[in-house]
Amino acid sequence: MQRLYSNTEIDTVDDKASKRCRETLITTSSSGNNNVSSILCPQIATIQGEEKKVEQENRIIKITDLKDILECGICREWFVDPYILACSHTHCYKCLMPWLRVNKSCPACRCLILKPASENKQVAEIVKMMVCSLQDNEEKMIYEQRCTESQDYFNKEYDHFVGIINKATENGTKFLNITRLWNEKEKRIFRIGLERYAGRELTKYCELTGLSKEYILEAKFLEIIIAARNLDCQIPTNSNGAVDVMTLRMILLEQIK
Repeated sequence: MQRLYSNTEIDTVDDKASKRCRETLITTSSSGNNNVSSILCPQIATIQGEEKKVEQENRIIKITDLKDILECGICREWFVDPYILACSHTHCYKCLMPWLRVNKSCPACRCLILKPASENKQVAEIVKMMVCSLQDNEEKMIYEQRCTESQDYFNKEYDHFVGIINKATENGTKFLNITRLWNEKEKRIFRIGLERYAGRELTKYCELTGLSKEYILEAKFLEIIIAARNLDCQIPTNSNGAVDVMTLRMILLEQIK
């Protein structure tokens, strides 16, 4: 005779069956996760590796593209001690100075040089950052060596220039004086030096005449007018027609940068 189960006994059996089912599902799920992980992890790692490789390649491409912009048109290398001309072309100091000693034009566009070359500090900093980010250690070493050579050249040229000045002084050479009006011949002589020199040499050259940064900032009204006429600078005026002395000082500073 078949036994009849009470509702309580049936519920108990159902609970045990449900528990076994849950345990089976959990075990299966856990095992499945492990299997999925064992399959997917290497694939994920491979994908991440490929993404990193692509990122590095893109970075190298970008650096290469920038080098085309940040290289000297004369030596075709990264800028070292870059100096900019009035036409906006930039060249390495060591490349530019020999050219300016025999030419009065830009090496790139051949525009006449109307004002002295000045240090391009922004470009110099950008180049340093770009070189530091390079993966090629050999290229870094070459750049550092060129920096050392440029500094040696810079010091050698300056020492030579100072030696010439000292010898001229000993021989009784009289230099132009910025406090008196120059004639056209004297203006042309001074202009030759402005076109030929840059950096410390230019500063020293101007100081021989008394034209220094301190003089420009502290000169009295008549003195600053004379200095402007000696350098053939246009004298700016304000809305009332009076001389704009502050602007004039800035113009003169630009001439001796």
